[in-house]
Amino acid sequence: MDRDLIERILFPDDEEEIDDDDPRLSSYSDTPEQIRTKIRTWIDSGAQTEAEFQKTIGIDDIDYWSFLGYLTSCDPKRDVHKKASLFFHKRELQGLPIEIPKRNVAKPEASKKKKPTKSAAKGKSDSMERLLDTGDYILPGEIEGDVDIFETPREVRRKMRALLAKGVTQAAFARALSEMLPEGSGTLNPQTMKAFLAQKGVMDGNTSKAFYCGYVFFEKQRLRDNKPMSKHRETMEELHPTGVDTTHNPKTTRYITSSATRSLTYDQYGVMHSSRY
Repeated sequence: MDRDLIERILFPDDEEEIDDDDPRLSSYSDTPEQIRTKIRTWIDSGAQTEAEFQKTIGIDDIDYWSFLGYLTSCDPKRDVHKKASLFFHKRELQGLPIEIPKRNVAKPEASKKKKPTKSAAKGKSDSMERLLDTGDYILPGEIEGDVDIFETPREVRRKMRALLAKGVTQAAFARALSEMLPEGSGTLNPQTMKAFLAQKGVMDGNTSKAFYCGYVFFEKQRLRDNKPMSKHRETMEELHPTGVDTTHNPKTTRYITSSATRSLTYDQYGVMHSSRY
């Protein structure tokens, strides 16, 4: 996995922002020690430097080191605990990782370490197979390659990044996604998937083969695990009874508005709205 992909996994440009007053953030249960562990994991993985992290959550150097316990002459700052908790809680709600996947971290003197046992290698293989398994479910329209999609490209990208963050390679994921296509209709190559992940905006990438395959993949996994639809998904079906538009590219399609002073934007559910500049 290259550095550009790692950046998109950790800091996606199109990820929906969560405001500090979001009700889901009204309480945080992590203790100060648990937050210290998360901070160290985040920094040690190479996700950010300590200075970058301090700037991200809005604290100064003294408060940071005081909270971590290295400046015993300073009182620990409760504000650091709160701000760091909000940072990690938001990432968890967004499905974003709190460290760079370990397989991307350089390990010095790796040649001196013992090779993994066959049982350990098999366990890792089984884990990867489980992550890419979609069960035996056949969705309506799947055989014809015409499944109605009830998610936005942004939501599918979020799920894809979360899966890649678990150590799945682009090539293996692309092969698994290719199986979502009807027989004889080609494959999905890693470059197409990479281009889709680089898209920005709620509906950007809606015509991509990666969007279609990604939706089918995660929907089959949801059914495999017998999971209920999320509130977001239920709302999507209400707003898009026949599925979202996968034909008109929002970047190239031109719409006529009633006034030159109005613009068209998409909300979080992929519904277009007209508003004044």
